[in-house]
Amino acid sequence: MKTYPGHQDFEDYTRQEYPLSPLGYGLVGALAGVVIISLIGAVSYGIGSAVDAVASFLT
Repeated sequence: MKTYPGHQDFEDYTRQEYPLSPLGYGLVGALAGVVIISLIGAVSYGIGSAVDAVASFLT
């Protein structure tokens, strides 16, 4: 693997910032996925409620 100037600094930085094993990355990814899914659900629920309110107002 070729190294470049600052490569070691970057590796040290990532090791400091993210001292996670692959299992840790999996947990973080799963948590982020749950958060994103719940956000999307909340937004779509809000849109659905707004559409229902407008529809009931119009009819």
